[in-house]
Amino acid sequence: MALVAITSVQFTTPMRTFWHEAASAAITLLLKRALALSASTLQLISRFMVGPSADRYCGVSASLCTVETNYPAWRAAKRTAATRFCTAATCPLNAPMNGSINVPRCRSDESAEMAHDFYFLLMPGFSAIGFISALEPLRVANRVGGDLYRWHVLSADGGAVQASNGMSVNADSALEPLKKGTTLLVVAGFEPLQFATPALQHWLRRLDHEGVTLGAIDTGACVLAETGLLDGHRLTLHWEAIEAFKESYPQLTVTQELFEIDRRRITCAGGTASIDLMLDLIAQAHGPELAIQVSEQFVLGRIRTRKDHQRMQIATRYGIANKKLVHVIGEMEQQTERPLSTLALAEAINVTRRQLERLFRLHLNDTPSNFYLGLRLEKARQLLRQSGLSVLEVSIACGFESPSYFTRSYRARFTKCPREDRRREGV
Repeated sequence: MALVAITSVQFTTPMRTFWHEAASAAITLLLKRALALSASTLQLISRFMVGPSADRYCGVSASLCTVETNYPAWRAAKRTAATRFCTAATCPLNAPMNGSINVPRCRSDESAEMAHDFYFLLMPGFSAIGFISALEPLRVANRVGGDLYRWHVLSADGGAVQASNGMSVNADSALEPLKKGTTLLVVAGFEPLQFATPALQHWLRRLDHEGVTLGAIDTGACVLAETGLLDGHRLTLHWEAIEAFKESYPQLTVTQELFEIDRRRITCAGGTASIDLMLDLIAQAHGPELAIQVSEQFVLGRIRTRKDHQRMQIATRYGIANKKLVHVIGEMEQQTERPLSTLALAEAINVTRRQLERLFRLHLNDTPSNFYLGLRLEKARQLLRQSGLSVLEVSIACGFESPSYFTRSYRARFTKCPREDRRREGV
């Protein structure tokens, strides 16, 4: 009832300013303490801010921006009343109702200077999960710790970019100059080099020269490598693309870690590893307690370190517990270019050839030679889809001395010949 009285009184100009400020502060306190408010009450409150004079209260209503994030009904009520708290384009209350994940919150100049800017360059066919998993920790960090981060989405032409799953994301702008100390992450999927134009590479080199930290998610590392910006740095990328990457850039140091941070270079395997990367960056900048609070919002059992494996352990992947068999499969995965004989594999674990065959039949319902062939063919498929190697080069890289035998084996397993399987899909 008190709110109704305040909104219905017509003040003179001197008194209006005083009562606007007093009532704005009271409303802010009310919203922060209330756990739930009815839509009708919120609509009534929002009418108080109608009018040109409301634009003068951006500083007062900035705190309401945070409240609005936690009270979706406030945004709905404000829309219904067709009001605006401020005319600032960056204020989230002026964003479309369907929301935009790249609109920063309205904040004071002081907090804006302290916030760290992340720019995401989305390549066509980018990995949606890799991108969103990097973005969400920043949002939650702001929710828990205040205005710590801002994020911006870029594309080569400034238009929307379609992910590998068909989702379309609007970009904030095209390639633009970035300030020293900001961070740019290139997010890609398959065929990243198809869109690594000379103009894009020139822009990336200029950013590096100007002191921008450069990084990549998933196969975005291919773009930085092609531009020469990963020379002398440790890097990682999605495990499925590592073999093809090594073939194309043998001079670079590639690891199978979840992420790598090497001076002004940040690379990540993508997928949910993007969450672990961002939690690590948050912990470095604002302490491990904040990183833990953010991780708990995602219901994570634990925060993985960069040294955690991208892939499941062999025992988990194949559902086996026999240590000797696990060791043999590990040897097979490491030796695809020069395959080992079944006898050599058996001798490596001090068993006979017949005993090794029995282990494979018992635990995997397969023979060692056929299982080994499957591993090599899977690697061949990865190289065909993710590298520019010819079919002959792929067959040699996977231990096939005869191209015809490679083609027959490939068709028998995947129902199509190698040349037909150049199709690529995003992760």
